[in-house]
Amino acid sequence: MRITEALISLMFLSFLLELFFPEKLEYFSFSFYKSIKYPWVWITNAFLHASVAHLLFNTIVIWSLGSLIESEIGKRNYLLLFVTSVVIANLAFGLMYPKQEGIGSSGFAFALCGIATILNPYMIVLVWFVPMTMRTAGIFFFLLELTLLLLFPGSKIGHIAHLSGFAVGVLFGYFLKRKVIKEEFIEYGEYY
Repeated sequence: MRITEALISLMFLSFLLELFFPEKLEYFSFSFYKSIKYPWVWITNAFLHASVAHLLFNTIVIWSLGSLIESEIGKRNYLLLFVTSVVIANLAFGLMYPKQEGIGSSGFAFALCGIATILNPYMIVLVWFVPMTMRTAGIFFFLLELTLLLLFPGSKIGHIAHLSGFAVGVLFGYFLKRKVIKEEFIEYGEYY
């Protein structure tokens, strides 16, 4: 089983558990203050979702982009991207809203959007049934999230977590791209 499918399966399983045991949500959702007592919430909140729509949006993005990115960067790097994007998204969210609880894998979904923007900029994707390049889609979603954050700073939607996840994906993509270029130069440099 690929990591993408395993993560999505855990998200659906966690959502079912949320429905049957909502009182246990407290031990797995993220807040900055809660993370001191329950450090696992830095990761576990990524498996929880506020609604069916929230779950479906995140899992569709993770399934669509995640399968491609996982095969491109390998399981180890993919898992590192997941953990890093979730932790950084939570950190940004917690600094901006220290008392608010956050759940969802949107930080990771946006990290996938960010890394795909760098590694596959000319790949054609559908955004609300409109075809566009991944670069255009990445810029569009980044600007949309930035606008929403600035217009609605008190919103319960974690726009800062989305932007942070996107930034992690972009940085991760640049790092991997530079690493591949450097390795190719070292291996084939004398023949160029």
